[in-house]
Amino acid sequence: MEEAWESRALDMREAARAASRKLRAELLMPGSRADVPAGMRAGVATADITPEGPVYLDGYWSDRLSTRVNDRLQVKAMVIDDGYTRVALVVVDLIAYFYLWVERVRSLQTSVSPQNVVICTTHTHSCPCILGMFGPPGAVDQAYVDRVGETIAKTIDKAADQLVPVKIGFGTAKLPFDGVEIPSFARNWHNPGVMDTDVLLMRVVDDASDKAIANVVNLGNHPDVLGDQSTLVSADFFAYVYDDITRELGGETLVFQRALGGVEPIPQGVNEPDAMEPALRAVAGVATSAVLRAAGALEWCVRPRLTYRRVPTAFPVTSGEVLKAHALGLLPVDAADGVQHNEMCLIEIGAAQFLTVPGEPHPEVVSKLTSMMPAKYPFVVAMANDEIGYVVAQEIFNRAGIQELLSAGSDNERVVLSAARTLLGVDSLVTPVELQRLCGTHK
Repeated sequence: MEEAWESRALDMREAARAASRKLRAELLMPGSRADVPAGMRAGVATADITPEGPVYLDGYWSDRLSTRVNDRLQVKAMVIDDGYTRVALVVVDLIAYFYLWVERVRSLQTSVSPQNVVICTTHTHSCPCILGMFGPPGAVDQAYVDRVGETIAKTIDKAADQLVPVKIGFGTAKLPFDGVEIPSFARNWHNPGVMDTDVLLMRVVDDASDKAIANVVNLGNHPDVLGDQSTLVSADFFAYVYDDITRELGGETLVFQRALGGVEPIPQGVNEPDAMEPALRAVAGVATSAVLRAAGALEWCVRPRLTYRRVPTAFPVTSGEVLKAHALGLLPVDAADGVQHNEMCLIEIGAAQFLTVPGEPHPEVVSKLTSMMPAKYPFVVAMANDEIGYVVAQEIFNRAGIQELLSAGSDNERVVLSAARTLLGVDSLVTPVELQRLCGTHK
């Protein structure tokens, strides 16, 4: 009996060894690329998407035909690669960029696995009409949308062509908070006193020359310093943050939104021509100061690993103005089944996590998300790969509120938190009592 067992074991081992040799000959390790050296590399590219001639501007109910360009609208793309995984992070000076368009850009570029492309917007209210909800009928120029998409794809490919070995550092700072607002920068009019004061920075530096390549900034504030009577094409205060940070730190500056829901700049809605430039510079100055403080205390990562994963998300469209816009066919989004389909992603780079949200999360929601994120540097990247409107915390959701009416619906937070739970592999977040202590009390 024992000899029969040993004989079978020998046969099984020989069969297993043959199967192993066959497997090793046929299968490649996931993500391995023999032509790419191990180690972090990055490249950055930019392009201009400023419209030619007058266009209707987005973000306000008033019909505003542009009269001049205050600053150029841009596409900024960073491709990052650790030899195993490659990701493209893109930010565009538009009010939104829908998932349908993201999918098209993914198919046009040729340098990054399509699913590893993340396209975000600054959410400026002084760009050409994109949403379809604002401006007169026909204000959205599809030819412009197509041109922007082609430009984004080319910019990603150009960034990939610039890949060089880099070192990466992370820093963080707090915006000055007086218990009610961030003076000269922002206030929360939806839930007064509740603010996300975190500013995060990722510095990317050429490993050989120590020359700065990119400054990736994460902060939250609505870019609507310019008001509903302004006729300027502009990236709003972000244009000044770009210039200020690049002047001080070198490289290209990319700013990704964070907790912008319910948050407005101080001042907001400036329409007096002589007051516009000083207001834009003042708001940008507060942001720049925080970023420079973060840059003064960087933690450099030693051979960081890069990972990327995503999960599909589905947001039921049940709220007021957005439901009406879908029913009228104003939005370039297919929600015939009553649901807006998109995705959320998690990028991990060393000690940092970048969690994407396809809309405008309120500070309460960002507090919950960061409490779930174990990383030392939790980047919450809003306006990513779609626009579902405001993401309002369920405990303060008011169905008659204007921010709630301008959202897909009351399920927005539930979907976002559930997707984050899956991506992060965690089961809990801060309790409501702790959240109130961190963020203040709804009024």
